Amino acid sequence: MTFSAIEVQAFLLALLRTGGFVAVAPALSHRLVPVPVRVGLSLALAWALAPQVAAGLPHAPDHLLQFAVLGLQEVLTGAVVGFAFSLLFSGLQAAGEILGLQMGFGLASVYDSSSEEQTGVLGQFQLILGLLLFFAMNGHHLMLRAFFDSYRVVGTDGLQLAASGLDSVIRLSGTLFVIAVKAAAPVLAAVLLTEITLGITARTMPQMNVFAVGFPLKIGVGLVALAGALPLFASLLGNLLLQLSASLDGLLAGLGTR
Repeated sequence: MTFSAIEVQAFLLALLRTGGFVAVAPALSHRLVPVPVRVGLSLALAWALAPQVAAGLPHAPDHLLQFAVLGLQEVLTGAVVGFAFSLLFSGLQAAGEILGLQMGFGLASVYDSSSEEQTGVLGQFQLILGLLLFFAMNGHHLMLRAFFDSYRVVGTDGLQLAASGLDSVIRLSGTLFVIAVKAAAPVLAAVLLTEITLGITARTMPQMNVFAVGFPLKIGVGLVALAGALPLFASLLGNLLLQLSASLDGLLAGLGTR
């Protein structure tokens, strides 16, 4: 089999974009996923996308610097798609951290192998639950489709960062806090009502040790509310996936001219 220079360069450019995507995308970038699996997935995606990339290249880059600029665009574009979806799960984990602090699980933490640091148990629970629902809703299909659509929005004819693209990245990063508040809101409301009830009880019954009663009571109410809010959590995740897919085209449009 013989390959032309433009076909080889198209495969390398596709490999750079898929490598940037796999290195950042949720679930695929987890440390528990073996490196050979990630490399093999990147090679398979690059092999499938190479003809499309070759058709979009007007000519083979003449200089190494020109090829390096194109490669930088490919890595950046793939990383942006993976970063957009990873923000969703970062927001869910942040919601769990907020709930853990409010419910009294602030001292309970586990080792997170993906970030190599201690995280709250509820943060890990929200993250794992989000990943399970993500695969159950075929969110990985949506993520791969968004990655393939990035070639329709961002071409391989030069690196161009528009102000609208940077503004979209900032706005997308800000949605992390919105996701955290939305995911934590039902349980936070239940814990807040429990706090108000304990405050009223402390004023009407001063002889009662509110702290000793309130600590297990907030944990119990929080866990019951968390279980009752699971259907809302699944609905929220589905809506967030649809919103993310709709806003990703606008984000990528600022990175290219196609």
